[in-house]
Amino acid sequence: MNSKTAIFDAFGTVVRIGHRTNPYRQLLREGIKQGRRPHPGDAHLIMTLNLDLQDVAKHLGIHPSQSPMDEIETDLQGELDFIEAYPDAIKAIAMLQERGVALSICSNLAKPYGAAVKRLFPSMDAYAFSYEVGAAKPDPQIYEALPEHLHLGCGW
Repeated sequence: MNSKTAIFDAFGTVVRIGHRTNPYRQLLREGIKQGRRPHPGDAHLIMTLNLDLQDVAKHLGIHPSQSPMDEIETDLQGELDFIEAYPDAIKAIAMLQERGVALSICSNLAKPYGAAVKRLFPSMDAYAFSYEVGAAKPDPQIYEALPEHLHLGCGW
């Protein structure tokens, strides 16, 4: 059990997208073209469903033709390819690890982005991603997933 723990958010804290294409926003625009009205909870659903882009589209009742869907998938892959770690985050995390601090990333994000974060920071002690937990910050459920993984034995 480690009494020192640091929890980081992903985007804007330890990683950034070098070239944004906003594929999920594009998907929602395709829904509008089909007559689907945007819902206030769409972003929350996208980040709390453990689904890839195609399955999110189906879940939301959006059925784009193959060409627009291929383009959105390509844009998503482009975003994933351009996710990069902040150099100072790499240094800070290495420094904390040298000092024995348990480290985790807790972030609201859609499923495809989780693998990119884990690829850039593979040595974290735990991850709590909204799509895996089924809850998004500030819901306590996402934070409660971390002690279980970090074996802190404490509540939030």
